[in-house]
Amino acid sequence: MGDNPTEAQEAAILAARRQAYTPIAEIVAAAPVVVFSAEGCPFCDEAKAALRGAGVAFTEVSASDWRRARLREVTGSRTVPQVFAGGEFVGGCHDGGLGGTVPLLRMGLLQAMAARAAGDSERDWEKRERDEVQAAARAAAENELARLRRQLAAEKKG
Repeated sequence: MGDNPTEAQEAAILAARRQAYTPIAEIVAAAPVVVFSAEGCPFCDEAKAALRGAGVAFTEVSASDWRRARLREVTGSRTVPQVFAGGEFVGGCHDGGLGGTVPLLRMGLLQAMAARAAGDSERDWEKRERDEVQAAARAAAENELARLRRQLAAEKKG
């Protein structure tokens, strides 16, 4: 026996090092939406919840000290979360980059960026958005019709 690692152990160590020190640009290019976050960060949790609530799939990456230093070089920001969509720095939770995750979600811009980055065409995105608006309008009309029927029924009784 000895202190020399086996070939399998060396390969595992090398793979772990590669993963831990993967360049930011490579991580960002590997997924349509990437969230660099830290455990216990309330703004990270809020940004991720907002993305989930908007139906935007994302890849979460732990922001180690090494990654934070590289992120600061890329974005100029030293805080997390740091969110990228289609390779572009969106910002943190509420600000930075293009304006922040939550504000861009409210405007529908981040959803469009994510769809484009995922390979959806602009036409596909517009059709989905139009279908959602039509479904909401149908639901509102059905609710109004039900309200009017209840009102009419109440007037007939009275």
